[in-house]
Amino acid sequence: GRSSPTLIFERDAFQKFFDDGILSIAAAGNGGDSSYFYPASHSSVMSVAATDINNAKAWFSQYNDEIDIAAPGVDIKSTVGPPSYTGVGPPGYGSKSGTSMAAPHVSGLAMVLWNKYPSYTNADIRTALEQGAEDLGEPGIDDYYGHGLANYQGAEMRLFTPSPPQTPPPSLPPSLPACPLGDVCTTGPCLITDGGSCATSPDFPNDYPVNEGCTLYGLPPVGLDVIAFDVEAATWPYDCRYDHLVVNGVKYCGTSGPAGVVPSDGTMTW
Repeated sequence: GRSSPTLIFERDAFQKFFDDGILSIAAAGNGGDSSYFYPASHSSVMSVAATDINNAKAWFSQYNDEIDIAAPGVDIKSTVGPPSYTGVGPPGYGSKSGTSMAAPHVSGLAMVLWNKYPSYTNADIRTALEQGAEDLGEPGIDDYYGHGLANYQGAEMRLFTPSPPQTPPPSLPPSLPACPLGDVCTTGPCLITDGGSCATSPDFPNDYPVNEGCTLYGLPPVGLDVIAFDVEAATWPYDCRYDHLVVNGVKYCGTSGPAGVVPSDGTMTW
């Protein structure tokens, strides 16, 4: 790596590599400052920072707005060759520190993930690694850890998380009966109180029977605060196939639903 790009064609070359389907991963640099270090600091390359045993930024790790992700880089045991000053002797093992010890962790994760799911693109794998990372430091992306600590399980889960639909569903499903003007109506055993300002999901707080659910419709176009109690998290293939809440065509899983969303089509289902 270098502390400055010597030729413009290097930047263009790495961008062409990425455009051609290659994922480049490089060490962020060991200067311990905010300067850029190349080729890692090219935007088409994943720049890997180093962390220590406590998941803190290693003192030597470069930090800047091109850092993508972090991985362990302090006292990492690896294979070593004969002593450099003699060139003679058996190979063995030794502990080294540096972002060059961190980058192979991310390269290895990318290789395993991509070999397991070869139909995905280099951009898909990069996004999965970034969004599946364990957040460290300040919430969200920062200059020290990028998206966070590399995590294979998080990357694999992110690879199968479907994107929300781009358009809302039709205003009223044809299967829903007419609802009097100004009323909030329901299908299924949902309990509506306070003129529609409060609704309780089926059988709360008891367990749901299999395939039970309902639809609320005729909802006014105002913000909603929704709390989903005891809802199963997403399971394979991470599509909320069991308990879920749908507002504007977006499924929510877990223990809490959306806050402040507006049911522009006047319906929500669970």
